[in-house]
Amino acid sequence: RRCDCGDQLRLALTQLSHHGGGVILYLEQEGRGLGLPNKIRTYRLRPGTSGEFVRAMRDEAVPLLTRFGIEVVASGASLVAEEGHEGAYLIRRFPSLAVRDEQETAFYTSEAWHSGPREAIVSRIESYHTVVLPESAL
Repeated sequence: RRCDCGDQLRLALTQLSHHGGGVILYLEQEGRGLGLPNKIRTYRLRPGTSGEFVRAMRDEAVPLLTRFGIEVVASGASLVAEEGHEGAYLIRRFPSLAVRDEQETAFYTSEAWHSGPREAIVSRIESYHTVVLPESAL
């Protein structure tokens, strides 16, 4: 049986995005295992860049991540912008933490990333925060 905390987690992630980062503490309960790790990255974007960031992520970065074997669960813009800071998110799922390390190293050091969507993505980011959660937390 899975927990009913999905709405609480989504709200917490939105708050992290709005405040430029933070920590989510997951307490394993009811004998749940870790499951597949999910990596959630929230971005604080430079003002006025959300539309182009989301387009570059959706049309260029997500297909490239998929080509590298990385499962993208979701990505998009935050529903609200606080204090003039637009936000976005990227959620990826990996078979294990070791595979995550291998796939991300291959992706972020690749010529396809560096000559592809990297500049369109990185140039619009003011800051970001990453959280890795077990699948059972979502």
